[in-house]
Amino acid sequence: MNNKVKIGILLIAVILFSMPEAMAYSSYLTDPGQFEARYPAASGSKLDQCVLCHINPSGGGPKNPYGNAFGQVHSYSAIENADSDGDGFTNIAEITAIKFPGDAATIQFLLLHQLQHLHQPLRQERRLF
Repeated sequence: MNNKVKIGILLIAVILFSMPEAMAYSSYLTDPGQFEARYPAASGSKLDQCVLCHINPSGGGPKNPYGNAFGQVHSYSAIENADSDGDGFTNIAEITAIKFPGDAATIQFLLLHQLQHLHQPLRQERRLF
């Protein structure tokens, strides 16, 4: 075999092996009624990638707890009120805060966010008196 044929075969193999990841991305994130449509504020954010459900940021392989929950029902709305990563915050609360619902480490930010909102009404009440 000459070098041109070898390069052609290699190029075809690379294209074929990269197609499943691209297809998974389009079907679960970008198709109508899927992630981007349901959560437009998260569209284009760090959540709008394969790492939303997969441990590997490139997709494929093992899934994180949110990916496992989604894989069971294939419905984002069905798992919104669940706490897939067990950190005490619902998936929808984490998505709204642009935090990963499959990563319990996001709890620190959300706790701080909740504390700030708890103190905000108190500050406003003080101004009234």
